[in-house]
Amino acid sequence: MISKSFKKPSKLLYQTEGVRSYLELGHYLHWYHLLSLSQVDLKESASVIVIPGFLSDDSSTAVLRSVLALKGANVHGWESGVNLGFRTPLFDSVAEHLRELSQKNNQKVVLIGQSLGGVFAKELAKLFPELVEKVISLGSPLMDLSGSSSNISDLYHMMNPDKPDSETPLIEKQFKEHFLEVPEMQMTSIYSKFDGIIHWQASLLPKKNNCQNIEVLGSHCAMAYNPVVINLVLNLLADAPRA
Repeated sequence: MISKSFKKPSKLLYQTEGVRSYLELGHYLHWYHLLSLSQVDLKESASVIVIPGFLSDDSSTAVLRSVLALKGANVHGWESGVNLGFRTPLFDSVAEHLRELSQKNNQKVVLIGQSLGGVFAKELAKLFPELVEKVISLGSPLMDLSGSSSNISDLYHMMNPDKPDSETPLIEKQFKEHFLEVPEMQMTSIYSKFDGIIHWQASLLPKKNNCQNIEVLGSHCAMAYNPVVINLVLNLLADAPRA
């Protein structure tokens, strides 16, 4: 499948990404009491797995998961260590986690992914639709297979070089061949035009009945603790009853 081509975020957005994400942590601390007072009750919502972004682990999504747990959600990290890229061992690990959680609770699971984690979530949902209730991505390059939209694509490709076709695992071949396809269940992409890592256009889902794109104001790295994003996720999960 031919990947779309995107431009990268501006140098200004990229160079100020760190400072802006740090400031947004302060916004979260300021608005935490309002989030805690939210009337959203997730005790009856579907279980949740949150998948971190590139070079991140479950600690990077701890804030988001703590708020979801506070509202009653049965929420889990991806429990697969550092996300080093779309690699078969990592994909198999989180897929097994998904199967075990679904079987344990006899229900479908909501997948939330930040950045590259959203790509993992999208691919898991396509391969295991019987296990997934809904997908929510946060600043994810959902439509960018080549990495043209990313300011850190060189680092990603250095750590994940292309392999000869004969040495490429089947799941990675399928990943490339069907990348632009979207899952059959409800999927929401939350994105920001002020993202300094991924160009926002690469996050846009196609216009389909089961797809929606929601714009927020914020940086890329702060997506998992941006109070506006967290509030959106709370309400999206409230609409995902146990199934």
